[in-house]
Amino acid sequence: MALAGWTAPLAWRRTGVVAALPFVAAASGLAFLALAVLRANQVGLTISTVLLGAQILGVLGSAWQLRSGVAGSKADELHRLGIDPELGVALNLVYSSVASAVFAWILTRWLATRRQAEQ
Repeated sequence: MALAGWTAPLAWRRTGVVAALPFVAAASGLAFLALAVLRANQVGLTISTVLLGAQILGVLGSAWQLRSGVAGSKADELHRLGIDPELGVALNLVYSSVASAVFAWILTRWLATRRQAEQ
């Protein structure tokens, strides 16, 4: 949410409102999801957990991009935002790695709770 919120005005200012819309949508959606999680809303918790698990794809994609080079269109977009493409992808790799670790922790706790309940 913070990265999208930080990038939205940057994109708006440097490349126009249309380029900022995905960042605004992501920041808004994640803010609502954060509120649902804080309120222990079951749907919000489930969606958050699924999205955390999906971040493994972000880890794989970011690692691949760093290894093979940031693609032209993505590099161009990051350059227009004033961000070094490799730094942007590296930050995404860190973010996705942390999210994947949180998912692994949640999954481990859930499985342990299920095992205890079965005994």
